[in-house]
Amino acid sequence: MAFYWVNIGTTYKEVLEHKFLWAPDEARGKNGKLKNVAGWLYMPHVKKGDIIFCNRDQNIIYVAVAKSDSYNAARPETRAYKEWAADGHKIDVELHVLPTPIEFKEVSDHLYENFNDDCDPKLITVKKTVSQNYLVYLPEGAGSYLLALVGQIACKISESQDDVRSDGRPVSETKRKVLADARIGQGKYRKELLALWDNKCPLTGVDVKELLIASHIIPWSQSDNKQRLDPYNGFPFSPNIDKLFDKGYVSFDDDGAIMVKKAVSTKTLQQLGLNKESKLKGLKPAHKAYLQKHREIFKF
Repeated sequence: MAFYWVNIGTTYKEVLEHKFLWAPDEARGKNGKLKNVAGWLYMPHVKKGDIIFCNRDQNIIYVAVAKSDSYNAARPETRAYKEWAADGHKIDVELHVLPTPIEFKEVSDHLYENFNDDCDPKLITVKKTVSQNYLVYLPEGAGSYLLALVGQIACKISESQDDVRSDGRPVSETKRKVLADARIGQGKYRKELLALWDNKCPLTGVDVKELLIASHIIPWSQSDNKQRLDPYNGFPFSPNIDKLFDKGYVSFDDDGAIMVKKAVSTKTLQQLGLNKESKLKGLKPAHKAYLQKHREIFKF
């Protein structure tokens, strides 16, 4: 699965009504010569299951999931596309409308500081506004961060993806139930995870089971079904730690020492009962590959 950002502008009504994204393959410059446009270059590469955050007027208003691989298609006959070239690529999508749009200004600093250099083309300008590129490839950390902000919609997207195994075969009803429970930190996965850590948060020592959240190390969207059910791919964190870890504000090295992004001040850590010397207690070798991937995703 890959993540993308699309600026839909005047096409937002067509996207909502007809459930597709489209962009031309080429444009003509002022000299009449054909040229490639950076914001269209990834259109042919979008695959079924990829997640696309749809921006209009500096707000994420939809989350789209590709229902098909991108394919060649002539320019749509709807009004919004009439000025564009005739040949292009189309993506059929399952569209989720956000009940409350995510304001770009609320996420721009984190995206700019941590992920903008790995966006292709760049998502954010030096003035901290959204670039005018149509489609932008997002690194895994940026996609996971945004997906964590859309709440129940992320769960709906996960439910549809849980139906298929990594080899393309359908998942049994029993396995679907196990995965659904694991996705929300419940069921067999939660029991095994808590048992592995003696029913305590490995960072704060909180031992009230009802307060602990079964956090996945590799985000759900980037894990395969085996990893999603592996108790070594998780920690039973206190709620404040869960939020920091899930959104990529903190991670841990192979010895369990906390790693903190610049956006989280020493004062904020102290208010959350942490400090820069905080350390996980009881790490096993099996956790290290998962932690390495978490650090890669969130650019530590």
